Amino acid sequence: DKKHSGHILIKSEFASLALSTEKISEIVEEESQGMFDSRVAIPGHVQQGGLPSPIDRIRATRFAIKAVEYMESLEIDDNEKSLAVVLGIEGSKVLFKPIENVWNEETVYGKRGRKMVFWNRTKSVADMLVGRQVC
Repeated sequence: DKKHSGHILIKSEFASLALSTEKISEIVEEESQGMFDSRVAIPGHVQQGGLPSPIDRIRATRFAIKAVEYMESLEIDDNEKSLAVVLGIEGSKVLFKPIENVWNEETVYGKRGRKMVFWNRTKSVADMLVGRQVC
């Protein structure tokens, strides 16, 4: 049985001019002499459209805290499938959902979107308020 535990390093893109995120990943792998795998994830797509707003920064902080708490709560011999989760917000709560459930139950594959889009119910009101023709 393969035993594993998770660790996460969070680095601001402006934290170091000398050490890129990729370089830190390489150092972890090399210095651990094969004891650790290291993967890099840069969530840049979240910030498309300009500088992050204060609410974006608050949300990112909440996500980072929840991600660390999740990793700390894992048992060393947890089922590997249950470890792959999606972190998101529903209502006012930050939730983890198994990635397999999100993929099978909530995703429209061809459109790269959700089956249930919460703001669709208010779209006609928004269209009316900005003067668009409402069908």
